[in-house]
Amino acid sequence: MRKILSSLLSILFLWTTFTSVYVISTAFSKTPVAFASFHNVAPDVHIVGGKWELEKGDWLLIDLEKNELRFVSEGGHEMSTPVEVGSGINTGKPMRYLGRVYDPATPEQVWEIRSKMQQNWYGVFGSKESQEQLFLRLYEIKDNGEAQYTPYGIHTTPEIDELLVKDDGYNSWGCILTSYHLLKILEELYELNDHVVKVVTTRESDLEEVVVLNAPGA
Repeated sequence: MRKILSSLLSILFLWTTFTSVYVISTAFSKTPVAFASFHNVAPDVHIVGGKWELEKGDWLLIDLEKNELRFVSEGGHEMSTPVEVGSGINTGKPMRYLGRVYDPATPEQVWEIRSKMQQNWYGVFGSKESQEQLFLRLYEIKDNGEAQYTPYGIHTTPEIDELLVKDDGYNSWGCILTSYHLLKILEELYELNDHVVKVVTTRESDLEEVVVLNAPGA
């Protein structure tokens, strides 16, 4: 009788121990899953080297400190290596142009390219590669989402190569300057995106953080 009782107690002890271990292990195995579901981690931004293949939804990030342009995928998960561009003269002094007095340094801003046109001033908007004087107009995007027309845009100029080298690219009157080749790629993206391309100009050093904050749904 004692042997039977002892065996029953041993079985009961083993079952209780097994059940406790299973409950504890199950609880700990579920903890990371629950944590992950509530852990709002910014997506990694993969840097894509070589040729960037344009896709609908791509947008532009322009570093005004280094005068570099990058293509960014719609969700902000991929970003191209930088391409050299120019931006506004950054002297802190006002300038007068077409009746306006303003700071020529390119503003930090969220924009959209919403229209394009041909200008009629070769010395400013022309190129050595073509007779056209393409100008991609930048519209300022307000906090309420309204797009406001501005005098700013993206264009090339006949002396673009010299200007990109001189003074680290700070040689425009506020617009973004690019090579003619790059400008035509941006025009292609404008057409691909149904005539709306998001553009972010920034002086922030952490560009991946800027991408995360400006990606759709942020």
